[in-house]
Amino acid sequence: MPFHEQQLQFVVWVSQLRGPVLDLLFRFFGLFDSIEAVSLIAAAVTVGFSYRWGIRLSYLIVISYAVNYWLKIIVGWPRPSQEIPGLGMLDFSNNGFPSGGAQMSFVFGALLIYYGKSRLTTIIGVVYILLISFSRIYLGVHFPGDVLGGWTVGFILILLFIRFIEPSEEFLKKQGYWVAFTLSQALPILYMILFPEPLLDTIPSLAFGLGACLSLKYHLYLPPPKTLLIAAFRVLVALVGIFLIYLSWPKDWFSPLEMYLIPLWGSLAASPVCKLLMNLRKRSR
Repeated sequence: MPFHEQQLQFVVWVSQLRGPVLDLLFRFFGLFDSIEAVSLIAAAVTVGFSYRWGIRLSYLIVISYAVNYWLKIIVGWPRPSQEIPGLGMLDFSNNGFPSGGAQMSFVFGALLIYYGKSRLTTIIGVVYILLISFSRIYLGVHFPGDVLGGWTVGFILILLFIRFIEPSEEFLKKQGYWVAFTLSQALPILYMILFPEPLLDTIPSLAFGLGACLSLKYHLYLPPPKTLLIAAFRVLVALVGIFLIYLSWPKDWFSPLEMYLIPLWGSLAASPVCKLLMNLRKRSR
């Protein structure tokens, strides 16, 4: 690892800034590095704002996690918390480079900056990237080089996304429903056969592919919301459904099922439920 001692000393120096308020704040930011958190964001976008962007974001998340998983194995650099016992405020057993939290925050923030095209979205995107990324160093689970590596990978993913997303969508549209459905199931299954260890990378894409294809075929998705209040209601329904799924089974065997049901809820069931609840509200007036 380049500049290993200097990076380790910097992480130790940052750890001396810790206090109750900052600990609570950066532990909260640390939650954004979990698959559960990004699943919540994807579901909120899908149901609350734009089904098209929800599909785009969900597949980008799955690809980002898969790339990060393999880069950690290939590079093999440890975390600072693995070198100094007690330095890490969170417990991770996998390798550190590149930082998955920094990588995913860069993807989200860059999307907001590039497509938002306003001063406000630019500020939000930059602040989001910096806060989530710095939280990885503050919590003692990543070196600065891990963060820079995450930003670099995220930048490459965004460039590829911008270049290929519209041609890919046009190609699938021309091929028809069954080709899109087959690819959405066959590619994750092939990945599971070739690489069975990172199972949680592929289970969400299987579920989301099924839900998205069925929703598109039967027009179950919601149109863009007309008001912010409607969007907030739709997001609330999506998140409540996810929390109910999350709380419904014992944690010792729930992870694979959770990773299937949550994307399926967000891509297939949440939109019809929102439609039903909104129709019931109109009739009750």
